Formats: sequence, structure tokens, C-alpha cells
Amino acid sequence: KLTYAELNAKANSLAYKLREKGVKPDDFVALITDRSAEMVAAIYGVIKAGGAYVPIDPTYPEDRIAFMLEDSAPKAVLKFTNEAVNIPEGIEVIDLSDKSIWDCKSDDLAIVNKPSDLVYCIYTSGTTGKPKGVILENTGLVGLIKSYEEVFEMSSKDRMMQFASYCFDQSVGDIFGAMLNGAALYVVSTDMRYNMSELEAYMKSEKITVASLTPKVIRELDICGMPELRLLDSGGEAAELDVLREIAASGRKVINSYGPTEATVNTTYSEIKADTEKVVIGTPSCHTQVYIMNGSEMCGIGVPGELCIVGDGLARGYLNRPELTAEKFVKNPFGEGRMYRSGDLARWLPDGNIEYLGRIDEQVKIRGFRIELGEIESRIREIENINDCAVIAKEDASGDKAIYAYYTSERNVDISDVRNRLAESLPEYMVPAYMMQIEMFPVTRNGKLDKKALPEIEGKAAREYIAPRNEIEEKICDIFSEILNVEQVGIKDSFFELGGHSLRATRLVNRIEAETGTRIALKEVFAHPTVEQLAVLAGGESEEYVPIPKAEEKEYYPMSSAQKRTYLIQQMDPESTAYNMPGNLKLTGEIRADDLRAALQAMLDRHEILRTQFLMINGEPVQKILDHVEADFEYVTSEETDEKLIKDFLKPFDLASAKLVRMKLVNKGEYHLMMIDMHHIVGDGMSDEIFNRELMALYNGEKLEPLTHQFKDYSEWMHSRDLSGQAEYWKSQFDDEIPVLDMPTDFPRPQEQSFAGAMTSGLLDEKLSGQIKELVKKTGATEYMVFLAAAMITLSKYSRQEDIVIGSPISGRTHR
Repeated sequence: KLTYAELNAKANSLAYKLREKGVKPDDFVALITDRSAEMVAAIYGVIKAGGAYVPIDPTYPEDRIAFMLEDSAPKAVLKFTNEAVNIPEGIEVIDLSDKSIWDCKSDDLAIVNKPSDLVYCIYTSGTTGKPKGVILENTGLVGLIKSYEEVFEMSSKDRMMQFASYCFDQSVGDIFGAMLNGAALYVVSTDMRYNMSELEAYMKSEKITVASLTPKVIRELDICGMPELRLLDSGGEAAELDVLREIAASGRKVINSYGPTEATVNTTYSEIKADTEKVVIGTPSCHTQVYIMNGSEMCGIGVPGELCIVGDGLARGYLNRPELTAEKFVKNPFGEGRMYRSGDLARWLPDGNIEYLGRIDEQVKIRGFRIELGEIESRIREIENINDCAVIAKEDASGDKAIYAYYTSERNVDISDVRNRLAESLPEYMVPAYMMQIEMFPVTRNGKLDKKALPEIEGKAAREYIAPRNEIEEKICDIFSEILNVEQVGIKDSFFELGGHSLRATRLVNRIEAETGTRIALKEVFAHPTVEQLAVLAGGESEEYVPIPKAEEKEYYPMSSAQKRTYLIQQMDPESTAYNMPGNLKLTGEIRADDLRAALQAMLDRHEILRTQFLMINGEPVQKILDHVEADFEYVTSEETDEKLIKDFLKPFDLASAKLVRMKLVNKGEYHLMMIDMHHIVGDGMSDEIFNRELMALYNGEKLEPLTHQFKDYSEWMHSRDLSGQAEYWKSQFDDEIPVLDMPTDFPRPQEQSFAGAMTSGLLDEKLSGQIKELVKKTGATEYMVFLAAAMITLSKYSRQEDIVIGSPISGRTHR
């Protein structure tokens, strides 16, 4: 709890300190703090010193914090957090936990800043993949404080709750609207912001009179059961009429406010009453004018157009983005000053109110945060193997607005991997709740993305369904199902892959506590998002995880089953290249041959399997790991055709040589041809992906995490397992006579296996493709199952046989 007198003394003390550091008007001071009284005092202290504050959430990803600090170039960083935050050298850090900072002079300072000086910079999502800083001036803040006095009727009798994140512009209204109108300010803790039952109890016990909340939070609270709350402000996203009408009917004043960050928090206000029939954003505040425009023309009543704002509340623009500033802040065609083009679609109603109709561009508001979908798309496209993506926002099955992401790739890219990569660079609220890999994007006749034709993403995981094994797992599955509106939940399903987010996670921990009596911290849900993991935290049982043990050191190790098979087939035809895994890349730009050679050598040194000999000792196929093998790398200049070079490069491997990876880099003048080949006995499709990723990382000078296991550890572990039950099953499948496919062919099949032949491919038309998808949906099968069945029926038709045997390769990885 803060009163102005307490705040003023603390702020003055800090302000003197900042002035000593040389802070002056239009200088930035960054705030990286947890929610606390010190946070509010620090904000006031920066302004009293004459500077402008830049709020940075300490839980943001490291690269986002680094960008914001680099972009704003603050004079100092005020830090007060338990989070580990890397702050670049050269920026002075003031630790707000040092009590001496608050115990200096507390007299009011001489005012040095003018109305046109900057007061704060808040970063919002940006289409380029980087956040953009919106810089606001003192004039706008004064107008906002005035509107709180007029619209909210704030006074010294009020107790205002500071709920919004201080990195979200609603916090500006909470803090300044309260303190500079004489009210007391109550700052709720970070944990309480995500625990609705605690928040509700707090609001009642502290007798909060005024609160500004997002519709999703309002829905979770019993506002009508708070006798002291006289005014509720709903903002940040589209209001929920039924909920607000019920609150208004209980005798409270209910305000629906609207405003972009670029116009100092609130631009328009509307009062919701018990008989309100339609949610509107109301009329402009005291320091603002609003125009509805179609290009350069004003729209008539009822005609949709772009909502444009004029007045003292406008931001100066975007920090270090002059082109974007010039695009969005244009000359006011109806008078002095500038006009901000919001990108929001709206229309005037006959009664003088404004109705909000959505976004013209791709910017949306989710849970109160303004998000550029283009930023999320930029981040997804950076992920390895993803070709393209589309991100949209729409209501999910539970009625919440959520982010949906679709992506294409030539490989199967796991949704969990995409989610984890995005979490490294985006705040939690920007990570899509629903994701799907699709073959291609639907387009309109004009060749543009057809958003309406994108497939529905149901709240279901792509994982195999595994039923709950005990009472606690069953309860948590039911809770997942209820909160996420998902029909069937298995123990391996992840809360966030099914559409969960932080607000839903708070409901989850509350329900788990109610059902099991165990309190789980919110952060544990992010660290352990599956039913199985949460059940363990809640006291349930889980199968014990047994790690693969390290193999003992010896001269020879038996080959794995897969290696043995590959080895024996290769020995039958040593000159065969059937098990080679070649790849060819055309590289443009500067290529550092020595670094590429060093990266290949580092891969051989790192992975034992890449320096392993395959031998026959005493009639047994074994593998022998060498301490060092020189990388088989060649760098030449050639004018031969690529086709000739690629053909000549492909040659058999000697499995006893331990040189089972080779690379050749050819300088062709305008570009380089990089050819790489690996034998299947040391790698497969999944290893290939690891090899490429690590090779590129080493080439670029990155350090890789040390390996905990080598292939021999896995191979030895597999030999120690009792797989007799599995062996018996497969033998039993072929107890009867094994059918040999009798296909009529143009030429007789040779006695020796031959790989001479060709591949042919075709594209299914839209109608047949749609029918297959419908069949898959109806039967609960997969597309692979449909095509395999079709292949078997085709072979049956040609051979007139009923028993068809098809071998299907799998990765064989049975341990995480």
C-alpha cells in the first residue's frame, strides 16, 4: 500500500541520486524490477529527476531484454528483482534493494522538465520480429490524470489496485490516475496476479474501491461479492457484455475503456449499465478528438473506417523508427498537430458513441497485451526446417481469444520443439496456444492467404493417447478436459499444447489443490506441463525413469541389431552405395574452408560413432572406437559440371576404415558446391538432423553442450535388455508360410538384389485429398495408414494375392 506522502519522499531521494548520475530531460532510465512499492517509487523518482522510464519485465527472454536495453540506451538501470538478468557492460546499475538509496534528501526537487519532454517508453510487439518502443510525453500523462478525475471521480477516499503489468500501459493509468488524484495505491504481487482466489480475497480484505482489469480476469472474480468496490474499469481487449451488465446491476459503476499505447492509455470511455444492449467504446476523453476515416475522407455515421486520434495524448512516435513514426503519425488534416492512424476499425453510432469493429491490420489484443502477429511469424520462420507460417487470432472452443499458428516444412517438425524455441525469444503471452503443421497454405483467387480456409485446430495433442493409471492422474485429466474444453486427455498430453496459457494455468493449480489437497506453484505448471508430471507433484505414482547407464570401457563392443544387419548386407556387396546417405548443397557468399574442415573434425572428436570401425572378430560382428580419426575433407577448385562432381563423389565406404563420413568442398567461382556423404551404419534420418545442426553451430564458432551419452552406451544397454517377449511376438506373426509377392513385371526379377530403377511422384487433386482427410477424421486413422492400405490393396489387385507383407522403417529410439 502506498500513499502520496510516502511515495514522494522515496521518489525525491532516488531522484537526487539520478540527477547526480547526470539524468536530464529525454534521458532514459530502465526499470528491471519485480512488482513492489519500490517499483512505483522508482517510476516517480525517474520522472522527478527529469528523465523518462523504460519498464522491462525481468522474466522476458534474454535476447528481448538485450534488445530493449540496446535500443533505449538508458543512462542507468534500476534493478530490484530475484530473477537473473544479464545487463551489458557500460550501463550503470543501481540496486534498489540498497536502503541508502531511499534515505537521501527527501525535499522536492526543482522542476527541470517541460510538458513536451518524454515521460516513459513502453515496448509493444512489432511486425519486424523486434519490439518497438512507443515514447510518450508529459502532456499526455497530465491529460490522462485529468480524465481519471472526471470519468472515474477519483479522490483521497479511494483505494486503487495496481494490477496491470508495469510493462503494459494500463499500469500508467493505475499508478498516476490514483496517486495524483490523492488515492492510495495497492500494488499486488506477481504471484497474486495469477491466483484468482488469492486476488479476490485480497481485494475484499483491503477494501479496494477502484480496479482496472481485463475481461478475462473479471470473468474469474466475484466482483459482486466485493461491497467496497465502487468502480470497475474493463479494458485491454473486447469487453464481455453479460458479465459487465451483471456487475452494473449490483450497483457498481462499470466503465469500458479503449486506447492504444500511442495515445496515452485511454482514448475513449463508455459506461456499461444493467440494460446496455451493445458494448461500445464510448466517446473521446477530455484531451482527445477521434475521427473515423476512409483514407483521407471522413466516414459518415454508421460507415466503418479507421479510428484516428488527435490531441495532447499522442505519443512523440516510435523510438529509433522515423519511417514508422512518419507512417502512423500524419499531419492533422482538420487542424493543428498530428493525427495517429490506429489501424483499428470502428464506426460512429447515431447516439454519438463509437463502436469498435476489430483490426484493419494483423495486430490483436490477447489477454490485454497488444500483439503484432507478424512478430510471431518472424520468430517461427527462424526455426530450423520451417519453410513458411501463418499466424491468426480467433476465439477457441472455450470462447477465449487465442493465437493459432500454422507452419509448413518438408520434415515433420514437432510442435513441442516449436513451442520451446518460441519460448526462448517471446514472452509467454505471445507463444501460440494452438499450432499445426500443414502441407500447404490455402489461397484466395488473388493468391493471398485464405484465412477462413485454414483448418480448425482442436485442443488435442499429437501424442499417442495413454489412459490415466491411478486416481490422481484421472482427476488431473478431468481438470485438463474441463478447463481446456478437450474431450479426451491422456497422461502424456501437455497443458500448453492443448491451448493452456498463464490465466488458465492459475485455474488449473486451484482445481488441483481443491481436488487433491496439494498446492502446486504456478511456475511448476510451466516446468512440468503434462498430466503425468503434475500427478507426481500432486502425490501420484509414476513409472520410474531409468537412465541409460554408461558402458564400461573395452576394446570391442558388439554391434547393435541395426548395425549388424546393415553390416552383413554391405558385406554381401562391398561395392554397393545403397546405404550411403549423400547430400549436396550449393553455397553462395563467403565460405571459410578451414573452418568447415575444423567443424567436421570437431564432429568426429565429439561423436564416437563417427570414428568407429566395423569388424568381424572370431566370427562375431563388432565395433571398435578409435581415439582419433583425421577428417576426410577435401577442398578443390573445378570447372566440371555439378552433376559430374556429384556422381564421382558417390563411392562405397570401407566399414573397417572408421572413415564413414566424408566431405568435399568445390570452388566453382560464383559459388561453392559442398558434398557430404555418411554411411547408414553410423547415422539415419534423425542423426542427420543432429549432424547438420551441430556442424553448422561449430562452423559458426558456437560452443556445444558436452554429450552425456555415446552410441555405445545405448547399444550396450539394448544388449542387456530382455526383448524375448517382443521377439516371440514378431516370430509368431510369421509362423505360417511367408507370402512372396508375385508381381507381373516387364522384366524378370534378377537373382541378386538390384537398386537400379527410378522414382515417380504425383499430386492428388483437391477432391481426392479432401476425401482422404474426411476418411481419416471419421475413422480416427492417420493419412499414413490410408496410403499404406491403398498400397497394399493395389499390390493385391496386381498380384491377385490376399496376404501382402510390407516392411516399414522406424527410428528405433525407445528411450528419451
